[in-house]
Amino acid sequence: KGYCFRIDWYGDAFSMLYRQQCLDYCRELELEDCFVFHKAEKNILSIYQQADVFCLPSLFEGFPNVVCEAMSCGLPVLCGNVCDNGRIVQAGVNGYLFDPREVGEIANTIIEFIELPEERKRELGAMSRKIAERDFSADSFVGKYIEIL
Repeated sequence: KGYCFRIDWYGDAFSMLYRQQCLDYCRELELEDCFVFHKAEKNILSIYQQADVFCLPSLFEGFPNVVCEAMSCGLPVLCGNVCDNGRIVQAGVNGYLFDPREVGEIANTIIEFIELPEERKRELGAMSRKIAERDFSADSFVGKYIEIL
């Protein structure tokens, strides 16, 4: 749709065949400059710190640790409205949710984020951090666990 941005894709979970299919598809669509595929990274904090937004278009997630990690680093989150994602990401508060089976909806959500004023992007990231501190801290976790018991 004419927007220029870069997607850094991390992980070793996909096979070499799938990776090659992704690379070929990017080449076919002339998007090689937009997608960069990386191996899994142990120092993930530095990766989050370089990002503007975290996007997780998975079709299935339990309770996604990567979303919690991104939020704790103060990133706005764009993710599929599946499983527990809607409990973690509050649409319009710290990110946006989309139907991961609808490519157009994913694209529109990314575009909506890109078009936000920088101040609004910072507000979403700050809310992610605030929610993470409130809900994912060790004290919060232990307290909630004790309540369950």
